[in-house]
Amino acid sequence: KIVDLTTSSVTMGAGSTSGGALTNIAYWGIVVPGNAWGPSKAVTAETYTPSGATYVKLSWSAVTGATWYDLFLSADSGAPKWVARCTALQHTTGGYRVASVGAVTSGGSNGANTIDIGVVGTGQASTATCFTFNNAYLPNAASITAINCSGKKKAYVLVKIGVDDLRSAPTASIIPFYQSHNSSGDYFQGTKVDLNLLTATGKSFEQLIILDVDALGGVTNETAVEGLAILVDTLTGQGATCDVYVELAS
Repeated sequence: KIVDLTTSSVTMGAGSTSGGALTNIAYWGIVVPGNAWGPSKAVTAETYTPSGATYVKLSWSAVTGATWYDLFLSADSGAPKWVARCTALQHTTGGYRVASVGAVTSGGSNGANTIDIGVVGTGQASTATCFTFNNAYLPNAASITAINCSGKKKAYVLVKIGVDDLRSAPTASIIPFYQSHNSSGDYFQGTKVDLNLLTATGKSFEQLIILDVDALGGVTNETAVEGLAILVDTLTGQGATCDVYVELAS
């Protein structure tokens, strides 16, 4: 996943002194990075009171894997509202600003890795449910090579959890991502599987999940899924380990 921005990783300061609609009151701001799979998690809002400036400048470092950033700014204490979304390129280039809700335009005097905001947001608050979870997955990261499912019908996913310390209850979950046969650059999230370790009989440390990778009804040498990537989404417990093996069947 994209790494969540940490508290204080976004700084707020004076932006342009003309053209904006902000006044001399306290504003709260947050930046949430995201990509095609969704946003990451919002952190604690920063606050700033402009004096003479009609824009507030949000500054932060680029986040690996982010293709856009959701921007929040309003006078709502600790829960600023969504004001716009900028692209990663707009952020790193500089000179972009928000003069109306939902619109990021060029023409600002701000530098690289900053966005000037001159209007308060009216969208969802940063505390809304969609910003309390990180869904900014990276199944297409350069370090990940999808398992070739060409000509196969089933994927048998064998998950092996290693635990030798039960001071805390172990938990684990996996998520399959399917690489499209028609659009190889796209990965589509499958159903998250919670292993529910030791919560009942039959919830052992070694489990099998069977996935269908042939959604075309058995057409010879054709599959709807070109590739498969398995994400270990959660793994908790004292020194817990997780090994995943995948076997394909025609």
